[in-house]
Amino acid sequence: MGSYGQIGQQDVAADRLIILLGLEGVLEHIRRARVAIEKRDPGAKAQAMDRAYQIVQHLLVRIDHEHGGEIAENLDSLYRFLLLKLAHANIFDDLVALEECRPVVQDLREAWAGLLNPPGDHS
Repeated sequence: MGSYGQIGQQDVAADRLIILLGLEGVLEHIRRARVAIEKRDPGAKAQAMDRAYQIVQHLLVRIDHEHGGEIAENLDSLYRFLLLKLAHANIFDDLVALEECRPVVQDLREAWAGLLNPPGDHS
């Protein structure tokens, strides 16, 4: 493969890695928000919730609807679900709504990690 093809593959891998890191950030900020809600620390909760929300918003606007087809539609729905639950958890200090985000983000993270390291790829 020529150098242009390799650069294209590197760009795709870098984009996937950024998404994966973003999802890990969302999980960390969900954890911090949970602790802040339990400790009744509104400042820490606001900061953690805001960061989680911002990351999910960024992931949402980065979806390629033109080329993504059904996958893009599914990602759009999942990210919007997360935004809704995060907003609800933030407004009402709702730990249940916050915890409903965790398995969704974990599944997304695992899927993106699988794209970075497909089974059988030992490079």
